[in-house]
Amino acid sequence: MTSRWPQLVLGGGAFAFGVYGVVAPRRLARLVGSDDPDLGRELGYRDLGNALVFAAGANRAAIMQRMLYDVSDAISFGPRKPKLGVGALAFAGLGAVALLRER
Repeated sequence: MTSRWPQLVLGGGAFAFGVYGVVAPRRLARLVGSDDPDLGRELGYRDLGNALVFAAGANRAAIMQRMLYDVSDAISFGPRKPKLGVGALAFAGLGAVALLRER
């Protein structure tokens, strides 16, 4: 189980942000530098979908999907929120570690 900790962190994080975006879309939108609750809701559903891919056991696909989302978030939101951009890139890096462990 300990060798799968990156997948658990990535999948659990996707689930947590997904629920947050669906339950409190305006707050998630503000977290990424927007006032549009639709953006928060869209991010929430996106992350819940990613969490479902993790839960289904498609780990390689889920990890790659998560990495794409994280890099995209860093590019989209990083200029307004540099700490968020760095955090998103850190999770993309964790995804790379998880992919190497999947080999």
